[in-house]
Amino acid sequence: MRTALRRLAITSRVLFSSSPATRPILGSPSLVRKMSSLSEPVLKKPVKLSLIQLASGSDKQANLDSAASHVARAASSGANIVVLPECFNSPYGTKYFPQYAETLLP
Repeated sequence: MRTALRRLAITSRVLFSSSPATRPILGSPSLVRKMSSLSEPVLKKPVKLSLIQLASGSDKQANLDSAASHVARAASSGANIVVLPECFNSPYGTKYFPQYAETLLP
């Protein structure tokens, strides 16, 4: 990851434009310069990332149980960050959103 970030900052040719669709991910030319001139690594220690791919069905509880099981397995394998698919708890499609929506608590 450290090497990838350094390479991105040093070797990427970033074109800047006023159009939001073509703005660079890195933000500004000064950020690119700052990243490429770092004397220390960006990350202080390695990070293990797990990406989980699931086939979600119409049974919400089964989807949640499957996701929890996969997250637990990734964590036990040393993952620091686990990423689930969007809509992992339901079939994909806007027609399903009202049925599977959850209330967020403060």
